[in-house]
Amino acid sequence: MVRRAAAAAFSEVKIARLSGLSRTTVRSILGKR
Repeated sequence: MVRRAAAAAFSEVKIARLSGLSRTTVRSILGKR
């Protein structure tokens, strides 16, 4: 479970860097889907 959370956080950072958005914005977008 910890590993899964770490992977999710890592993907958040990765998406944030690629899209140029902030991590909080990415998290809210992922949470809505």
